[in-house]
Amino acid sequence: EEMNLGKCPVCGGTIAIKHMRGNAQFIGCSRYPECTFNIGLPNAQWGFAVRTDDICEKHQLNSVRLIRKGARPWDIGCPLCHQINSNKESLAEISSMNEKLAAKIQAKHIYTVAELARSTPELLAKRLDLSAESAQKLISDAGAVLEKLRRRSECRKFMRERLVPRKGRSSAKILTALKEMGITELAGLAHTNAATLKKAGISDAETEQILAEAKTTYYGQILKEIGIPAVSLKKYLAAGIITPEMFCERTPEALSKLAGVSPATVQRHVDLVCTALNKPVVKKVPKARTEKGKKELLAIRGITESVVEKLSHAGITNTAMLLSADAGTVAAASGITLQKIKDFQGVIQKKKDTAILQI
Repeated sequence: EEMNLGKCPVCGGTIAIKHMRGNAQFIGCSRYPECTFNIGLPNAQWGFAVRTDDICEKHQLNSVRLIRKGARPWDIGCPLCHQINSNKESLAEISSMNEKLAAKIQAKHIYTVAELARSTPELLAKRLDLSAESAQKLISDAGAVLEKLRRRSECRKFMRERLVPRKGRSSAKILTALKEMGITELAGLAHTNAATLKKAGISDAETEQILAEAKTTYYGQILKEIGIPAVSLKKYLAAGIITPEMFCERTPEALSKLAGVSPATVQRHVDLVCTALNKPVVKKVPKARTEKGKKELLAIRGITESVVEKLSHAGITNTAMLLSADAGTVAAASGITLQKIKDFQGVIQKKKDTAILQI
């Protein structure tokens, strides 16, 4: 009885704090499974949930407090007020939501985006007195917001696992700063720059690690969704083949050498990725043409076997490709300095001009 909080707002049963195995805890109804009303609570690692003597005037429920040794108590207050207030912002993000509808769903004891997203059109239409079309749109819009909330939660977890707690700096403070700069998902984190992370209070060492791992995690998810198998994906990521665009910018032979994946398998993956990106599929270059291109490159002063290998990582297999390519892009993909790439292009252009003059 010491965990009972009062009457269930849905069925009139008793709602109480439930402590599960591990650190899970929540507030549930005594009439479960007939009544599925429940309120989530923070994991017990943040504090063990207990009832206090304070009673909410509006809902007639006892307040809840989280207690943890060595830390200040965390007062949740009335659990239903907390549930309503903490979900107000996310419910407002639903495009088909308005003030009248928000009041109606609360009156029908629907408090979260998840409850709406998991409803059936028939039951929701009846419960809220909506047309079947309006109910379906509300469910669809709620599903889109729920996916957005999932991505935000994923980003918060990613950051908390990598930020070392320090005096005067908390992960919550950094996450708030990033949110104010519009970074709430891994996609935003993967596309941001070091200066932005440092501005949020992240150290130089952490910034480098977070940016690298955010890119690997985010692009890894995209490649997995496109259809790259886990075994091959692991090899690609370990070889530094991270972005989907790399599959459409480099030859299958270069990707195969880098990742240690068979050429035939790489070609299948290239087909998948380039089709998904709506880009031309890079096809395998015939061996004779590859050898001819290699011979052309080796004839350029300063280009050695190792340089040819590095250029192949950027999809460069002959002098014509090197001359027409963007020097900065080739330098970034090959690891060769920008100045050297420009020097090679200068030599190739000079040879080309000389050949024209001789003709």
